[in-house]
Amino acid sequence: MFALFKEGLEQIAFPTTCVGCGDILSGQENLLCEPCITTRFDDPNPANADTCGGLILPDEVSFQDAMWLYDKESVLQTIMRMLKYEGMAETGQMLGRLAAERISKRHLATRIPLAEEVILLPVPIHKRRKTKRGYNQARLIAEGIAELLDVQVLPADVVVRVKHTVTQTKFNFDKRMQNLKQAFELRKPEQIEGRHVIIIDDVFTTGSTCFTLSSVIAPAGPASVGIFTIGMA
Repeated sequence: MFALFKEGLEQIAFPTTCVGCGDILSGQENLLCEPCITTRFDDPNPANADTCGGLILPDEVSFQDAMWLYDKESVLQTIMRMLKYEGMAETGQMLGRLAAERISKRHLATRIPLAEEVILLPVPIHKRRKTKRGYNQARLIAEGIAELLDVQVLPADVVVRVKHTVTQTKFNFDKRMQNLKQAFELRKPEQIEGRHVIIIDDVFTTGSTCFTLSSVIAPAGPASVGIFTIGMA
């Protein structure tokens, strides 16, 4: 009881504000207010096409989608920085819960038959980066999605990142692909065979990471492979 009372006082004295507009958040809101969630961000794929912006996909990938457009110095970039570099793990799960509705409406029962088994594959990060950050942000997003949808998140030991790569922020597509060569290792192909896999990540930039990962799991024989990210750069 005292803890609840203390929390209430803290909310009055130091109210949590929306990172999008600065308005005070209600008790049910987290990070973003409802108006910002529904109107602040642009849809990168309003026509619900197989890709955002006519992107050419590898043969093994059936669709690529994202929730919001990602611009530098934008609200979404601020949120991603909080998730990746400021220890705000709960932000990843919150974004995943928001993404669940889009995935359900756009991909489950449409691109993927309802009766089929769907699994989420968060893009793996190297153990050194996970130790430094404390978590894999893509896995947190996937866990948020799985909370609301009847889908499974693949265990972290199914596909492992075995190569520690330098940051790719300033690399072009070809340089990124070279940087990612032999970065992932498929260790339990039987958990992917015959299942519909959706690769989950925070931001889709050139596609090099997700495309490399899709090529690594392709020999396992998934029923299909899709890509879903929160941001589309």
